[in-house]
Amino acid sequence: MKFMDEISTDTLIISNKNIKEIYFNMGILKPVKFMTMNEFLSKYYFSYDESTISYVVNKYNIKYDIAKEYLDNLYYVQDRSYGVSKLDFLVSLKYELNNNKLLIHNDLFKEYLKRVKIIIYDIASIFFIPIPQILNNLI
Repeated sequence: MKFMDEISTDTLIISNKNIKEIYFNMGILKPVKFMTMNEFLSKYYFSYDESTISYVVNKYNIKYDIAKEYLDNLYYVQDRSYGVSKLDFLVSLKYELNNNKLLIHNDLFKEYLKRVKIIIYDIASIFFIPIPQILNNLI
C-alpha cells in the first residue's frame, strides 16, 4: 500500500474490510476514512430501515430476505426503462419507495465528498455503479 505515503489531505478509501485492518496494523496516522462499497452506496444513494423492509414484505407478500435482496439491488438500477420485467420492477419499486419517503437520503455525504480525495482500492464492482459526480476527486 505505497499510496498511503502520498496521502496528506482528508481522504476516503473505499475498499474491503481487510484493507482497514492492514492500515491500522501499520500504525500510520493519516487523515483517512475507510468504507466498504456497501457503506459507500448506502450513504451516496440511500439507505433503508426496517420500516422499508416491512413495507416491501407486506406490499408484495414476500419473505424478509427477498425484500432485502430487492432493496440491495436498487443501487444498481437507473431511473429509466430497461425493457426487462425484473429490472423495470426494481425501477418502479425504487420510485415507489422514494415517493413514500421510505428511502433515507444523506445529502451531507455528497457535500463531504466534495472536500476529500477518494481512493477506490481493490474493488471490481465500481464499474457497475454510476457515480460520475465523484470522479473529479478520484486519485
